[in-house]
Amino acid sequence: MTIPNVSAPAFPADIQREPSAEIWAEVADVASKRGTPGLIALIRDCARENRRVFAQPAVKAWCGRRWRHLFLREAIEDPVALEAATVRGDRRPHRQRIAERYLFEDQDAWNDEQPDPVESIIRRTTLLVCPGLLNGLLPVREFRDDLPEVAWRYRMPVLRSASHPARTCEANVADIMAALNEGIGTDAAARPIPVEQRCAPGDVMILAYSKGAPDTLTALVKHPEIAARVRCVFTWAGAIGGSQVADDVARKFKASRWNKNAVDLSLKLKGFAHAVMSDGTEARHRIEEFDTAGAVRDLTTPVRGEFLDRNAKALDALDIPMFTLRGVTQLSEVPVSQRSGCQLLSGIEPQHDMQVAGSCSKLPLPMATELAVLHGHHWDLAYPPFRKRKWLNNTYHPFPKTAAVTAMVQLAAELGLAD
Repeated sequence: MTIPNVSAPAFPADIQREPSAEIWAEVADVASKRGTPGLIALIRDCARENRRVFAQPAVKAWCGRRWRHLFLREAIEDPVALEAATVRGDRRPHRQRIAERYLFEDQDAWNDEQPDPVESIIRRTTLLVCPGLLNGLLPVREFRDDLPEVAWRYRMPVLRSASHPARTCEANVADIMAALNEGIGTDAAARPIPVEQRCAPGDVMILAYSKGAPDTLTALVKHPEIAARVRCVFTWAGAIGGSQVADDVARKFKASRWNKNAVDLSLKLKGFAHAVMSDGTEARHRIEEFDTAGAVRDLTTPVRGEFLDRNAKALDALDIPMFTLRGVTQLSEVPVSQRSGCQLLSGIEPQHDMQVAGSCSKLPLPMATELAVLHGHHWDLAYPPFRKRKWLNNTYHPFPKTAAVTAMVQLAAELGLAD
């Protein structure tokens, strides 16, 4: 690999697929001599030549530090999040309140002084959102209020994949490809894009929530040719390794004659979809595509584990920078309807977000970097409040989601992964 000419020391000329320990000293040297701007420039220039730079441990560590700084910087401007992080008589700095309320790990990040990002307009990279299970069936959409703000601030195109709410990951590949190749989907505010306004995006950065993460990984395996257009992937509370909650549901189905009960559940969910979908909802005409049994099966840990075992090397070889973020919660913080799943996960693994265990939200690839472990449950991390009253059944969701998405876009822009 040829490293671009930069005034700061560059990474070793041959960036190996296995990270080298020497890179730590190299990064520390650049950071001490030229500070954060010099380090950003170095990583960005190296990434132009070889994106494997993101497999280096020191680069991973720095990306996490930088994202957390950007997140805290934005989140202190969120009055709802700040109010929820403040206690009576609180004298802590605002950054400290936000860090100690919304970061489960690295809470001392509020002390990490870094320069502000250089804001820039992003027109050539589309933010493609791959939604989770029950897409469009819950009372609200994930990032409903956040994506329009980010799109306006950066003049950034946003496209939501019209992923089916309840069918297999492989079946939903068609929806992701339709978004990539034809611009089919919804806009930042989750409104259907009229046929005459559809426009296929060029390069994309992907934000994949919950089941959207395995949907996205499946699309990359099935269509590796799209890797040239995928600048980076952020998984948000992604069910990458499946969920033991899905395992439990599958076991109960199987114990009471899987096929019959799966069909019954699909019929009930279709009826629910008819009840909650308006006539203008794009997915309404797709009722016959419901495959609830397949969706549950694809979210079980054996199925997702087998997928990763079979495809991890191929995914890593695509050289796409992938960044993961996951949440941690506890029983007292989750809605009543989710408490059984929360209790189940707590007996398996202490870190979970009420639907997905922490280990299952990680992506075991050299090109994947965990940016943060957050304090919030699976719905709090993505959805606006289901109810306005804060005390009502933990359906008030104050997590600063706009700040989180903004930090993703800022980090991608700084690293040359969005422009």
